[in-house]
Amino acid sequence: MNGHIPANPRRKLYRDTENGKLAGVCAGIASHFGFNLKALRLVWGVGFLFFWPGVIYLLLALLLPRKPENLFASEAQENFYRGVNRDPKQLFGDLRLRFRDLDLRLQQMEKHVTSRAFDFDHELQQ
Repeated sequence: MNGHIPANPRRKLYRDTENGKLAGVCAGIASHFGFNLKALRLVWGVGFLFFWPGVIYLLLALLLPRKPENLFASEAQENFYRGVNRDPKQLFGDLRLRFRDLDLRLQQMEKHVTSRAFDFDHELQQ
């Protein structure tokens, strides 16, 4: 392995240098928590006038690791984990509906396979 990646790297806060302007701190925070990046940069920029956000930014730039290149295997996986971070209730509600639909389809298939018509058609084909 090239570098040490934690057990659950998708839940960790990283600096996103690909989408960042300076050190990628705002981009990493926006990506992790689901904030609007432009709004976060604006708030952080206004906060620089009060000194402490600048110090915090520098500390985060030094302490946060860079986001690994291949953190997600696919874009679908990345969207899933971002959905978990942003609104887990909505995401799991959608999953529950999808599984309910799959269960209904499976019940219909079982009903068809166990019906007399299926047995009769199956015997005719042999």
